[in-house]
Amino acid sequence: MDTRTSSATGEPAPALCAADAAALESLVEAQFNVAAVAETHRGRAERIASLLGLLNDVPIGRSGRLIEETFGKTLGLDPHLCADDAAALDAWLEACGDADRVPDALRPRAERHGALAAAVCECDAGDRDGLVDRTLALVQATIDRKSESLVFERAVGRRIRFADVVSVAAVLLVGASVVWPILSSVRDQARRIVCAANLHGAANAMSGYASLNQDALPMVTASYGGGTWWNVGKGPERSNSANLYTLAREKYLSLASLACPGNPNAPTVPASPEDRDWRTLDEVSYSYRVISGPQTPRWGGSTRVLVMADRSPVVQRAVRGERVNPVASTPNHGGRGQHLLFNDGAAEWHASPVLPNGDNIWLPRSLERVLHQMSGGRLTGRELPDGPDDAFVGP
Repeated sequence: MDTRTSSATGEPAPALCAADAAALESLVEAQFNVAAVAETHRGRAERIASLLGLLNDVPIGRSGRLIEETFGKTLGLDPHLCADDAAALDAWLEACGDADRVPDALRPRAERHGALAAAVCECDAGDRDGLVDRTLALVQATIDRKSESLVFERAVGRRIRFADVVSVAAVLLVGASVVWPILSSVRDQARRIVCAANLHGAANAMSGYASLNQDALPMVTASYGGGTWWNVGKGPERSNSANLYTLAREKYLSLASLACPGNPNAPTVPASPEDRDWRTLDEVSYSYRVISGPQTPRWGGSTRVLVMADRSPVVQRAVRGERVNPVASTPNHGGRGQHLLFNDGAAEWHASPVLPNGDNIWLPRSLERVLHQMSGGRLTGRELPDGPDDAFVGP
């Protein structure tokens, strides 16, 4: 589309060049039979037919997939950050959004990432998802205004041709395919930043709790296990999540700080001041180390162990009696990875639920061995860690 005309708003309006316009019109007149197009236009008509053919490969309802296929196949592009910006973004996330802690070489780029994130994230804790939705609605409204300003330049008395409509629709489709991956990436990064901040807040809360409880991890019941621990909302003795809820119930932090933005069902305020746990499994955003009595590690202890992570996809499926994938990542972040909090106060992002030492955080070590031996193994909600150094969180 080399030729551009002026729209009613003074902005350039995209249009086909003369040769492509003639080829498209010939293709329409030939009822989209390329073989019936004159040889002078057939080469361009074949390319146009190939482009239009993309619109038939995907059902209409799957518009997101249609955009990806059209954009990728017609332009051969894959929008992504350059190497320097990607390195700066990773460094900024590892620094928990503090650009001053980023290496000097990457700091200017990290500061720009921070400015962009601030524009997305400056909202009340209870309105994070609402901000994302309003941002997308604003972008869509802008696209709608732009599309309404497009006009068809034509001679007096000449009707608008189908070819004109198709050319403008193709321009809008390609434009949307450029914008959407960028917006999706910004939203994912914003959620990861908020989630990382939640874990740092939980670390501070656990330190406060430990200082008053002989370095113990948060616990609401003296039970040392033996019962089912994934029955959320059924009483502290039957729900491991009630132990983590202790931090919110005793005001060490707000309930909003235990609500990952990747979990749309997570409450940000208690339904009742008397609550001792979340009401349902779907409300729980973070899995907590399964309490196992005397073997429970201490906060700040000499042995570094996992105490908290983004919610377990294995427990969610096992509760429903569904087949589980022990190496799946949390649904909080679209299966891309999970944040982990260790008893030394460090919060880290891990792309896999299997730690570098081979320990799977979703399963006790005994069940890991069973699965490894291909003997079947099934999570029942009554398992306990094999020892202080066994990373096992739930629900």
